[in-house]
Amino acid sequence: MGLALPRRLSPIGPLPEAPAEVHALPLNSWEQIASGLESDEINAAFINIPLAMDLFDRGLDIALLMFTHRGGSRMTCSPGVKRIPDFKGKSVLIPHLLSVQHMLLYRFLDARGMVLEKSWSPETVCAEPVPPFLMPEMTSKDQAGDIAGFICEAPFGTRAVEQGQARHLLASRDLWPDHPCSAFVVRRALLESHPKIIENLVLSFFRCAALLDTDTGKAKKEDDVLMAQASNFLKLPEKIIAGVLESSGVTYAPELLVPDAALLDIIQQYMGRTMGLLSGTINLEDFIMPAFARKALGELDI
Repeated sequence: MGLALPRRLSPIGPLPEAPAEVHALPLNSWEQIASGLESDEINAAFINIPLAMDLFDRGLDIALLMFTHRGGSRMTCSPGVKRIPDFKGKSVLIPHLLSVQHMLLYRFLDARGMVLEKSWSPETVCAEPVPPFLMPEMTSKDQAGDIAGFICEAPFGTRAVEQGQARHLLASRDLWPDHPCSAFVVRRALLESHPKIIENLVLSFFRCAALLDTDTGKAKKEDDVLMAQASNFLKLPEKIIAGVLESSGVTYAPELLVPDAALLDIIQQYMGRTMGLLSGTINLEDFIMPAFARKALGELDI
């Protein structure tokens, strides 16, 4: 999802007298989010971390302010797939080539002596980028049996399993416990012109995360307003939303949302040296700005 300020509040214009409005822009793919950031149509975004790294490496002046969750993806397999070797010669759907899900799938198959490629071959597995919301439908309509399964962020895998379109294989935390996946990034021009707005926004994100923390989540997840809002935004039944909180392995513990350069280096080194998809050379201390997240963590009133 991207976030934009109205053009009248653009960083290149005068500071507003009234508080700025924040417009949430739900988008259908990581490509749309990346394009929006590059074209300056989006001022900030929730984005998959490797894609954000690539944008920064190519000169986009963005800063990573916080992780938006830890874990929370699910790998499923098609009903016809009985064992992992059955993946050979088929596609596995991923959200984007520059995604943590792609990295985890690569590691999963490599550990089992299988090769993941970007193009189809009868002897390998093909990583096929697809917007997550389309994955369940594509899997269920795959009459030719070309799709072995998919891996993506919650709640799409949960919905597919609930509706019988796919079988649960594993949670991403089984491959890398509490791994980072997506993050909140902001154009630096906006940070310079509207620091207080961004500070309050990050604090709001942390307060939302606190409601879903493991210590308080069970008490809060049945809250009618929270469930209704999530159901309306995701266009999914409340039952599935509750199931995501219970079974996907997503970790919202607020202290884990502070960006950690060491974890990001694991991603950039593996996707750079092993997969050849990132340069592996960006200065992570220049890329992250953890001060916003640390300040928000210190101000939580829970």
